[in-house]
Amino acid sequence: MIDVLSGLVHDLIEDYPAPPADESLWDGYWSERIAAAGLPETTTASAQFVPLSGFLDERHLTLLVRATLRRSLGDDDLAERLAGADTFEEVFEEVGCVAGGYRLMAAGRPLVAPGCCSDLTDLASWRDAARHREGSPSMVWIGHPWLNVTADGDKLLLTGPTEHDPGPELAWITRRALDSAVRQAAAEVRYFARPLHDLCTRLAGARRADALCTALLGGSWLRAGSDWLA
Repeated sequence: MIDVLSGLVHDLIEDYPAPPADESLWDGYWSERIAAAGLPETTTASAQFVPLSGFLDERHLTLLVRATLRRSLGDDDLAERLAGADTFEEVFEEVGCVAGGYRLMAAGRPLVAPGCCSDLTDLASWRDAARHREGSPSMVWIGHPWLNVTADGDKLLLTGPTEHDPGPELAWITRRALDSAVRQAAAEVRYFARPLHDLCTRLAGARRADALCTALLGGSWLRAGSDWLA
């Protein structure tokens, strides 16, 4: 399952009280902030995550894109920035990828959630994990803290999350199951890319839409098809 981190609420609402000291109250705190920011409903698993599917409609997608532009450019007035630039590439190279990540499910329960500094391009790290065939560990970047993967034939051992290797044993997963999860996630991102490209066309014009959409996704491979999975 793909999720977008609710951390973008920092860019959508100001003058909100700091989180409570009691961590058991944090889910309620995040739920309130997300609602106040006008974002879609969070998952029941964690109030810190919003499913990517919640941003398929124009209103919520516009909130997400404008918050991303504001974070990257200092404001969300894309037309003004484009008018003052020699080339639109000059502007779009400053645009960061949409904050988010991927949640790995096992037996209907969340096993791994994205961490700090994760984004949609982390799917490439999950793809590489599904292809890992060495008995030595390899990093699986999900943000901080990250995971490691070690192979035993077609069985993959995930360890972590950790900032220091080696991490604790997390779970064994078959290569086929992880590959299937990566392909499903890739299909969901490609589906999300369609309304995202439409919005980019409205914000930046048809000639610039591809470049803006690519910047927000962190690369054209996330919407260009499944060749990168071959």
